[in-house]
Amino acid sequence: MNLGYLRRHLREQLKEPDPTNSLWTDLTLNDWLNEGAKIMASRCQPEEMVYSFTTAVAQLPAGNTSAFSREHPLPHGVDEVLAVLLYNGLQYEMKRCTIIRAMKDNNILGIPSRYYLRRSKTQLDTNSRAIMPRQVSVDDPTDNWILGLNPCPQQAFVVTVIFFSNQFLMKHDADEPLVPYEFRRGIIDYAVAQAYRSDEMYAQSNVHMTDFNEAVKGCMAKMSNQGQEQAFPTMRMRNEYEWGYPADDYYDVGYATPETDPAGT
Repeated sequence: MNLGYLRRHLREQLKEPDPTNSLWTDLTLNDWLNEGAKIMASRCQPEEMVYSFTTAVAQLPAGNTSAFSREHPLPHGVDEVLAVLLYNGLQYEMKRCTIIRAMKDNNILGIPSRYYLRRSKTQLDTNSRAIMPRQVSVDDPTDNWILGLNPCPQQAFVVTVIFFSNQFLMKHDADEPLVPYEFRRGIIDYAVAQAYRSDEMYAQSNVHMTDFNEAVKGCMAKMSNQGQEQAFPTMRMRNEYEWGYPADDYYDVGYATPETDPAGT
């Protein structure tokens, strides 16, 4: 169910299967499909991703490279940051703080133990360790989220960011949304609702928007169940046929991980 499939079935819903003789252009339909996919992915957050980088040395005007950058742009596509890890012999999870806290400690060097996030078209001036915003190029696709470290790193550290990804812009017919397969028809319902709304057919639009919201709820429930299965242990009882010896009189409590035969087979 890629973009081409979604658009074809969208045209069937709108009773306009012929793109050459249609009220709606492919570009308009693609916009609505992308909008629906982005909204569903943002609400349900089905994709967890990992991004790692090494703290870089700031390039100063005089050629002095003795200072490390406090702020680092995150890649395009970050919807919500789950955790930030720093490796310094051992890997540990950093605590999130506000930029106000970072500004109070703006001249302190050390091993970062906290991080902050901000969404802006500016980032820190690399001329000093003080927080001095400077404009980032509007053409830079990595300027959505800025990750700041506190204290300012005194050396190169490996930082790992775990985040939920947002829906990318689908441009080609072979592009597939991040939404799980069984809920992708909800994206078609969103696009149909927008088409009917633009024609002021509000009753029909509301019907398809309800179907879209139901698909969102179903996808959210699936993502929630997966999160619970990962976060909480499971419990099961051994049975008398398992591994060929009599049943135990206790429960095996723990994560649902594969076990091996006690005999080693």
